[in-house]
Amino acid sequence: MKKKYVFLLIILVSFFTTLQAQNILYVNKNVSGGTADGSSWANAIPELADALVWAKQNEAT
Repeated sequence: MKKKYVFLLIILVSFFTTLQAQNILYVNKNVSGGTADGSSWANAIPELADALVWAKQNEAT
């Protein structure tokens, strides 16, 4: 029985970690290079306004 709870806990933690990772949009005015898609600090979006526009256009309904 204890193994079932541990397994369930692992699944829940990985599910919520994945959910949170999909909701992060990185913004850094001083970034140089990268893809500017907001997927990481290296690929941060340089302007907050652009990040907000992207977030609004891609929000879940």
